Amino acid sequence: MKILEYLSFKNADTFKKEKGVAYLPTSKLRVNTKYIICLKHMNDSRCQFDSGSKHAAAHFIGEISGYKLTNPDVSIKEGKKKKTYRGIVQLKRWASLPDIDVMWTPKSSTMHYKDISNLSDMGIDETSLEWQTFGTTEDEKDLSLIVKESEAAIAKKLNLESDQIKLTIEIVNLKVTL
Repeated sequence: MKILEYLSFKNADTFKKEKGVAYLPTSKLRVNTKYIICLKHMNDSRCQFDSGSKHAAAHFIGEISGYKLTNPDVSIKEGKKKKTYRGIVQLKRWASLPDIDVMWTPKSSTMHYKDISNLSDMGIDETSLEWQTFGTTEDEKDLSLIVKESEAAIAKKLNLESDQIKLTIEIVNLKVTL
């Protein structure tokens, strides 16, 4: 199982307000990831944790339901405009973690992936987690669910079975690695 560790100055309340773990570079998001584990970034001036908290302690886990693109950041480098796309990691459910030390390996990025057999490999007892649903609005639906609902509606309108309709979405002029 693949998990994403993300070093963030944000707390769970902010993730809820932003409707997911927000504004990660889409070039680094992978669709085959089951969980995101957020670690406390105590070295960021915007830190939302108590000053006595341990840097890089895991405090939040979310089960990933999908990804949503946000507006691109536009920066100018060497006289050329460059768009950097960011995304929100959408969640089915989430739980607080009791400041677990997950052996953060400092890298140049605040996010990296790990392959693990199960959450206990990271010192997390999944049976003791108090999972909470993240809440889904129409805007937060996983794209695959929206496509399935659209296929069913088109099939009904044409008096066909839903498995006779297949929608394909083409995103033009956008490079995103998922």
